[in-house]
Amino acid sequence: MNDIKRHRWFNVITFNSNKIKKMLENKIHHYYIEKYIEQPYIDLDKIGTLLYIFDDVDMVRDRKYEYIISVMLVQIALDTHDLVTNKSYTPTDDIKRQLHVLAGDYYSGLYYKSLSDLGEIPLINALANAIKNINEAKMVLYNHEVKTWDALIEVIQNIDSLLYTSVAEHYHLSAEKLELIRSALLINRLMKEISFIEAGENSYIQQHVEQKYVEPPHSSLIYSLEMEIDRNKDKIHSIMKESGYSYHQYINFIFGKKMLSAVEEG
Repeated sequence: MNDIKRHRWFNVITFNSNKIKKMLENKIHHYYIEKYIEQPYIDLDKIGTLLYIFDDVDMVRDRKYEYIISVMLVQIALDTHDLVTNKSYTPTDDIKRQLHVLAGDYYSGLYYKSLSDLGEIPLINALANAIKNINEAKMVLYNHEVKTWDALIEVIQNIDSLLYTSVAEHYHLSAEKLELIRSALLINRLMKEISFIEAGENSYIQQHVEQKYVEPPHSSLIYSLEMEIDRNKDKIHSIMKESGYSYHQYINFIFGKKMLSAVEEG
């Protein structure tokens, strides 16, 4: 893929991802909720993942956007429920906790109504199964049931990718594409974990290491994460070599020019 085509693909996915993000923001806007809690984080990389998945689906563009928005509502609902805490110091904290629960339920209701209106009961069932498996993986993480580095990484990967691979499986994408999505989203998550650690913010992986539940393969946690990222870059590189041109588009979609260069050098 030459630089001109690569730049064009990057601009297209950036434009479409931001367009869908704006549509999502309009759909989830609720004055009372936003008065007390922050607006939900919308991950453009995950929108890009869905654009990649639906690129293979025979469907008009506007309908694809509706489906992508519906799936992202599931992600937003899951993320919002993750913000629920048992800590309460003031009456405002109580309101925020209750609103995180209600907001998560509200976003779930929006996704369910959206897909129901589209007559997509099979996809609703697929997403419901994914949600169940994601919540089970989160319970394993929160209860500190993982005891090895590899098990921790696998749980993190499942939490971040199951929603998207369930959609990909529903539309019969190949096993190679499923693996590429899993590796790409894991890299995305591990990059964020490194950013959290460097910024002194909450990192589940760091918590597991500091509390001695899991021992990383190297003395430096960040170096261990970087090695895990490199391993998945190599996996992506292998898939790209074996499966052809279209995979370059997805890597460019998700990570932009810098990530694509890193993969191609790998």
